[in-house]
Amino acid sequence: MRNVYIERAPLGSHYVAHNVRSGAIVLNDRVGDAALERVRDASFDRSDVAAPEQIRIWEKAGLFQKERYQPEAYLALTETAEPRHISFGFGHAGITIALPDQILAKQLRTILAPILIGPDGRDWPVIEVACAHGEFTVFEAGHPTTERIDRDQTRFLLIRRIAEILLGENSVAAILHASAVARDGRCLVLTGDSGRGKTTSAIGLLNAGCIQVSDDHLALDRNGCDALAFPAAIGIKPGSVDLPEVKALLAASHETAPVREGVRYAHAPNRAAPGTRFPIAAIVMPHFVPGAELELERLSPEAALVEIISAGARLSPGINSIRPVAHLLNEVPVYVMRYGKSAQSVPACLSLLESPC
Repeated sequence: MRNVYIERAPLGSHYVAHNVRSGAIVLNDRVGDAALERVRDASFDRSDVAAPEQIRIWEKAGLFQKERYQPEAYLALTETAEPRHISFGFGHAGITIALPDQILAKQLRTILAPILIGPDGRDWPVIEVACAHGEFTVFEAGHPTTERIDRDQTRFLLIRRIAEILLGENSVAAILHASAVARDGRCLVLTGDSGRGKTTSAIGLLNAGCIQVSDDHLALDRNGCDALAFPAAIGIKPGSVDLPEVKALLAASHETAPVREGVRYAHAPNRAAPGTRFPIAAIVMPHFVPGAELELERLSPEAALVEIISAGARLSPGINSIRPVAHLLNEVPVYVMRYGKSAQSVPACLSLLESPC
């Protein structure tokens, strides 16, 4: 019997394998991919199919794992206090969050204020959150979708799921941990590890006339080419508040009351309507280095995959396929941008937006 829960897709000169049950993702060269195909055809009779060392690499990465979580790894809903309900929606779509933690509830209301409906969720799907002793577990349809995680991780995951559900479970292939802006109908994605400058770069582009597509959670369409707008409040860290581009944004926007220690939020005045589709022109991974000269280094699709997953990109459960992400990285240029000031980064990003496809 063929093991159909491991899918494969070409990526650059390699192949990427994805276990649709465990979520494990592994890069293989052509030899490794051919061996993996034989493993799949052999119904996991792995003897003499591939080198033992290769099998150990796949197993360590979870490529043959059949479940994501074990029962002891998450909280039970019975362990939590009585929740309050918050609903978000636009168009004909909506989602209700049953949430006992009032700090987290206030953060969600602030960050997603433009799509906040209120406590009445009509007949919409409900995501439940268990909370005890500072730990959280998220449930959908009575099943856990996380292990025990902290408040920041829970907020991040809930916003991601709200985006996926409101934009369409059958439309969103992945959520990238990225800011994104658009100009003349095309989108520039800014992703990478926290603290590297993606938010301040995005703010600089907004001040230069771009419109906001997303902050922190960018929805990739199932076609692997387009971004779907899901604008949320922009999180501004303490070290960025005095930057000229941030001051300009705060002066032109509605700044929210503090809801998270050390981070301020502001709603961009120029933002795309939720669900608006934008072809992605390029992906940039900013890397601010004081005093550095501007340098753009194009990454291979394989290196780009490692970077965007390390930064927090996750496949969406509705489609649950690596193929749209592989298509994106095969077709769209990805750059590491090292820079020392916004006067370098903003023009460089605008030139990538304006360059031909």
